[in-house]
Amino acid sequence: MQTETASTRGLRRAVGRGAAVASALALAVALGSAPAAAGNEKGGAPAPAPAVAQPDVRLRLVAPSAQGYWTMRIENHGADPVRIPADARLLRLEVRPLVKGEWQRQARICDGRAAYGLTSEFPVERELFLKPGEQYVETFDPRLFCFGPDAPALAGGTLVKATFGWDPAPKWARGEREPYAVDGVKYPRQMIPQKSLDAPTMLLSYFPPEAPPEPPPCGPRGPARARTHGPQAADAPPCRGGQPGDAKQAPPGPAAPATGAPPDATEGGVPSGDATPTGAGATTRPAEPGGDAAKRDPARKPAPIVDELAPRLELRATEYADGNWPRDVVIAVTAVNRGQRELWTALRNRQISFDVRGPDGPRACPQKLETAAIARDWFHRLAPEQKGTLALLAAEVCPPETFERPGLYEVAPTLHPDDAAREHGMHAYLDDAKVDKPTLVRIRHGRKPYHKGPPVAEPLPETPRPGVYDAEPEPASSPRPSGAP
Repeated sequence: MQTETASTRGLRRAVGRGAAVASALALAVALGSAPAAAGNEKGGAPAPAPAVAQPDVRLRLVAPSAQGYWTMRIENHGADPVRIPADARLLRLEVRPLVKGEWQRQARICDGRAAYGLTSEFPVERELFLKPGEQYVETFDPRLFCFGPDAPALAGGTLVKATFGWDPAPKWARGEREPYAVDGVKYPRQMIPQKSLDAPTMLLSYFPPEAPPEPPPCGPRGPARARTHGPQAADAPPCRGGQPGDAKQAPPGPAAPATGAPPDATEGGVPSGDATPTGAGATTRPAEPGGDAAKRDPARKPAPIVDELAPRLELRATEYADGNWPRDVVIAVTAVNRGQRELWTALRNRQISFDVRGPDGPRACPQKLETAAIARDWFHRLAPEQKGTLALLAAEVCPPETFERPGLYEVAPTLHPDDAAREHGMHAYLDDAKVDKPTLVRIRHGRKPYHKGPPVAEPLPETPRPGVYDAEPEPASSPRPSGAP
């Protein structure tokens, strides 16, 4: 009897295990295919076919200037309707400023999703269905995303790469899951859903932003023009020189002498010099300094003496203020004595007023009118170039409805010094001081929604024929920038 070695026994066992595994796999395949075949024989519904098409949806970003408003367009060039989240806050900007003739290798990330809490959920209130040949257009301020220290990077010559939507699933995840930036509406799916859309990289222009529209030239009788903020055209100042065709009314000037001699040489009724009575061969001599005309004209009085060494308060405020809610916004106001003489002042929160310009138009936050006296110890002496600082909560200075909508606000503080120093025998500084540059405030959440209305789809502009270089027509409606001041 031949003895079996250890190696022979191990090989025989391995072959036996392989045969058992192969038999189990064959049995599993047979059992899995049997129900499907039976279902097809009985006329049941076939299994859903996998998605086979990529959606032809394009993202475009239009930036006429680096600091002005930008426009986002999501265009459906495909043959099927799609579902998108119509919200520009889902943009993610990779900004590469131009430094010493080269673009920075490390891009600055301006992520609107992280700033406004849209990282994981689909904004159902912004759901929009685009038919073939339709687009969604939204105008926004890029400082909504590139805020604070990232805002100076938005300058001419900067490269910007924009992405709309959400990041793809990690490699270890089992397939993609919602939310999607583009999704179909048919079942079974005939379109591969997209987590994000990429816009072409663009180079920011050096052109300045577009100027705001000028007010109407005429007042009560002029053409009525709709305004976003402020009074309507009926409240505007009257026309210069009246309406076309109206007789121009010159301001009243000195009365002409009753002797029949012509009045002095005038321009708009205001004497411009001395003149002698004209007759046969008479000439007019030019005005002389200090003549009779200078005595008659109040505008020609000598200029008052200006004390250039007098104390003067200059007001400055923080450049940026960011907050999740209005109650979180803090604005620091600093008063500096730019004069050459010292002054006495008492800086209190009740002396500050705000002029606010935000998404809902301009608003005024007046100073707190309190009758309480100011103690003597609260007055401070400010030497030249010395300063005092106040930290203000914007929600305490302004009414609650001022910052109810998320977005960008421009806040201009004004200091109104108090006259309570006379009670203590002091002469305090009393001139108002206003900041030269307002504070840019970003509020991420509020009681009102960010958008003022539901999203609306617009038809795509007509494509010009080959060889015809016509300008692309503008969309039918131009929505006002959401969240813009």
